[in-house]
Amino acid sequence: NNLVVVLTIRAGSDVKKMALSNSPDFTGAVLEDFQTTKTWTLTQGDGQKTIYVKFYNEQSLSSVTISASINLDTQKPGITITRIKSEYSPEEEIILGGETKPNSEISLNINGIFGLFFADNQGKWLVTLGKKSLGKYIIKLTAKDPLGNMGNTLVVKFTVKIGVTVKKPSIIEKI
Repeated sequence: NNLVVVLTIRAGSDVKKMALSNSPDFTGAVLEDFQTTKTWTLTQGDGQKTIYVKFYNEQSLSSVTISASINLDTQKPGITITRIKSEYSPEEEIILGGETKPNSEISLNINGIFGLFFADNQGKWLVTLGKKSLGKYIIKLTAKDPLGNMGNTLVVKFTVKIGVTVKKPSIIEKI
């Protein structure tokens, strides 16, 4: 999730120098002493990035070009709620549902009480908060994708009060 990466490089014992590049034609590459780790800056923009390397021995003979790819993803995961009501009865289970990036970790803060849950591999999530006592509730939801990108916090509110009509779930909703 970062343009700056640390590369681990392996080569034979006869390798003395190396050249690295973000381009297969080695534009802008510099010949340098071989090292097993190297801090490297990828090109701008998300997506698959390929890094190219050539190794050189003591006689300055070069190896074939070796490459490896990294998938760069710096996009913050958004989070949306697709299932919530503004008012609930105290006898009613409070169930929230929504969507975010697949397999994201979602932190939940409801009136100062924290919890964690995960979206599935399609980015869908569903959480049951149980029955709540009378009052107003503020929920803060923040998604963090598997690469560590942290999204913005979504704030939603609902109220638990007497007199709210509880709709009986249909057979499809029960399933």
